[in-house]
Amino acid sequence: NYGELAEGQSLDGAVRLTEPVDGAVVYIRNAVGQIMETFELGPSGAGDYPFSWDGALPGGVNALPGRYQVDVAVSRGGKTEAAKALLYIPVNSVSMKGQDIVLNLQNGSQVPLSQVSTMR
Repeated sequence: NYGELAEGQSLDGAVRLTEPVDGAVVYIRNAVGQIMETFELGPSGAGDYPFSWDGALPGGVNALPGRYQVDVAVSRGGKTEAAKALLYIPVNSVSMKGQDIVLNLQNGSQVPLSQVSTMR
């Protein structure tokens, strides 16, 4: 999953848990895989858990605007596995592709409306 950090905005998303976990960690990585930020979630039940990164880095500097990889690792019963982050990406326009409604996103990608789980 990739999110876009725009000038003066934050990279927002959520971790969707379908069952309880012992913990979860959201990793935000730059283009070369360096971890820029982490968000830790302790023991949690099923549900959506939002996160937001404003681009702030240690030392009072800000990350450059651009594309960042968002990974989630959940732990359950002593095992760690990857999970998917839901990312909030602004919609530029809506179009039709055959019989399907398609959202044209700010980051240049297209997503069928049937694959959208949350709008805000």
